[in-house]
Amino acid sequence: MFEFTFASIMASMVASGIGFVFYKYGRRMGRSIFVIFGIILFVFPCFITDLNWLVGVIAGLCALLYILVKQGF
Repeated sequence: MFEFTFASIMASMVASGIGFVFYKYGRRMGRSIFVIFGIILFVFPCFITDLNWLVGVIAGLCALLYILVKQGF
């Protein structure tokens, strides 16, 4: 059911680390979009254990955040 490999655990830690940085930045600067994406990046690795999906979701969320910030959110 769950496949915990070293690579998937490390990818989860990277996602949570990026989420922590986004969360702290958003709280400090008052940017709610960063806080929301930070919380999402904290939580979603608990539900996705496949490495390919994990890396894809991390990349997709970071790209979406980039696009939203460039749009003015």
